[in-house]
Amino acid sequence: MADVDNNENTKTVDDTKKDKVIKFSDLGLGTEVLKAVTSSGYETPTDIQAQAIPALLRGEDLLGQAQTGSGKTAAFALPAIQNLKFDKTVEVLVLTPTRELTQQVVDEFTRLGKFKDTKVVTVVGGQPAYRQIELVNRGAQVVVATPGRLLDHLRSKKFKRFSPSLVILDEADEMLDMGFIEDIKKIFSYTPDDRQTVMFSATMPKAIRKLAEEEMNNPKTIMAKNSGERHKDIEQILYIVNRKERLDALVRLISSEDPEKALVFCRTRRDTDDVCIAITKRGIRARAIHGDMNQSARDQAMREIKQGTTKILVATDVASRGIDISELSHVFNYHAPDNKERYTHRIGRTGRAGKKGKAISIATPEDIRQHYFYKQQPMDKFKVEVIPSRTELKDKYQDKLIEKVNNIEIAPEAKEFFSQLSSESNIEEFFCRMFTCLQKSESVKGPNKIGLSIEEIKSLASRPQFSGSGRSGGRGGRGRGASAGGRPRRGAGGGRSSGGERRSTSSGGGRSSGGERRSSGSGGGRNASGGRRPGGSSPKRSSGGSRPQSSH
Repeated sequence: MADVDNNENTKTVDDTKKDKVIKFSDLGLGTEVLKAVTSSGYETPTDIQAQAIPALLRGEDLLGQAQTGSGKTAAFALPAIQNLKFDKTVEVLVLTPTRELTQQVVDEFTRLGKFKDTKVVTVVGGQPAYRQIELVNRGAQVVVATPGRLLDHLRSKKFKRFSPSLVILDEADEMLDMGFIEDIKKIFSYTPDDRQTVMFSATMPKAIRKLAEEEMNNPKTIMAKNSGERHKDIEQILYIVNRKERLDALVRLISSEDPEKALVFCRTRRDTDDVCIAITKRGIRARAIHGDMNQSARDQAMREIKQGTTKILVATDVASRGIDISELSHVFNYHAPDNKERYTHRIGRTGRAGKKGKAISIATPEDIRQHYFYKQQPMDKFKVEVIPSRTELKDKYQDKLIEKVNNIEIAPEAKEFFSQLSSESNIEEFFCRMFTCLQKSESVKGPNKIGLSIEEIKSLASRPQFSGSGRSGGRGGRGRGASAGGRPRRGAGGGRSSGGERRSTSSGGGRSSGGERRSSGSGGGRNASGGRRPGGSSPKRSSGGSRPQSSH
């Protein structure tokens, strides 16, 4: 088994080809696949595509690091489609962490495989299980699934033709972070020993490399060019407020920033609903999305923000993967993420395709001193600012109102109305009343001053970074959580839900109705019979590519 960190096996774009424009036709793809590439509007391959496609066409195991928006879905979909044998069995399995990402991968396979009549089936929670089994058994070549629901089907032994020669883990780090590690290892036991295994991940924590060592055969490691230059187009700002000011701060910042479209990340499902309701009551159009919602409600929320009827999507971390919203200008971290990796996934929703974005984090002094994330990512890593007061925003809102009025097209009957008004009323008084009416709708809400002053922030920054005892709201949600209004609440960091977000109660264990995992307080994975076993890893794959034989 070769070390996945072997520098000789790690590639970036060949220096000799830097000045050469690489085309999809240079990568070994066939006529029908290239036709689909052209019809999809792709012109030249991205860096990760140029590196991955030739290696995957050769049948190599691959460990790839690439950020969201780098084109990695096409990087594995194109060679997978090219290598299909259409032998009446499932040939390709793609595992993803969320239903939303699953649908995006399905759409990409369908679009790129249309000239080869590629049949793609989605296997996720929230949909009829019998229908999924029927579609797979009819002869699908590609299955795109979330781990929990797929493992339920595999254990039921109802798939008649399931022998994928290619298994792809998309967003592998997120799946591991969401607690899918044991499910993934079990799924591997249902696949052929000589399969080709591919993992794509935005980050490369030790757990990913360990899984690669156990399940992959001499993988080639590739890294997308500029993958180290994360979020260069994203301005990262930190605002520090007192605990009870968190909601007022969010409303003020949304009003001040006036985002085109934005994601607001909360810690738990309950927080998500509370925040969505609270800001809606304050005149901000918002929708919530989290793992407790059924699929139709999640789809409706996505439609509304994509169409622009809703500006704000309030979400748990289930939305940090698999949601692709164009013109997403802002990400707000209402609650801190568990760690730097999750923060990376959150803010990576904005600042894409060369556009500028803003990632705004709201924290309390207690967060700064005690939260695990801020021990990883201290204050000096952010641009720290003070929340503008209501007085400071007054002029900005008046200018905004004047600009809005100036941009309105004058209706034909307006001049007639003006003539009538000028003969019957005091024009000056009428204008002043009209302006007052309009200004009320644009007024800044909430208290005049929110959050710490610059002097208080400097004082906080001068204190020892890790003072205080214990971890408040850190990894695993220890300590007390906070609801939308800042009220303390016990058990805010309980088990994980189907979407990976924490429950707001301390109950845990088992599966959600969608078949996606939520972790419990008890440790360890599941054994072949579905029961719990102590923690441990599956047997390591040898360098010769052999795996332990499965009885399935």
